Amino acid sequence: MIGQNNQAGKSILKTDYSDANSSVESNLRTAVKILLKTMDASSPSAERFELTVLTREDGVVVHRVLAEAQVQRLLEDIQAEVEKEKKKAEATSGDV
Repeated sequence: MIGQNNQAGKSILKTDYSDANSSVESNLRTAVKILLKTMDASSPSAERFELTVLTREDGVVVHRVLAEAQVQRLLEDIQAEVEKEKKKAEATSGDV
């Protein structure tokens, strides 16, 4: 990763990515989480993202572009997850 927010992206990769538990869905979720954390945009939308998946099916490489509705659903899921984590961290940081 390169760029202004590369440390944030690396941190998310270290905590969220596991080669052993890797699936296309979990990797897409991790990628979206990194993009949300490192983007300069204040209100990300599916129109600003293009996510693609490369898979090998029966020995043939298949390239699939996710539909805007799929990207929007991922964005909403990850944003809700991040907000939940943020609220949980705020609640536990107040406990002494």
